[in-house]
Amino acid sequence: GRCDCPGGYGIIPFRLQGIEANDLGFMLDDEDILVRTGDHCRGKQSESPEEDYVRVSMQIYNTKEDVDKLLEALEEAIS
Repeated sequence: GRCDCPGGYGIIPFRLQGIEANDLGFMLDDEDILVRTGDHCRGKQSESPEEDYVRVSMQIYNTKEDVDKLLEALEEAIS
């Protein structure tokens, strides 16, 4: 519902506690995982980086291996 997309459309915005979205975006980029970071679909509510999100888009062309790679990279980021 954040982007007025109640059906989903494969777009997943998220934050990890203790890691700024931009930093996580760079970490994922190092693993060849492309994401967007920022204040998506809301307009600037504040200048605080704690309000920013990482946004991943999963579509029909993504494979189970793509999802596994993302999950492994996120697990490594929080450890």
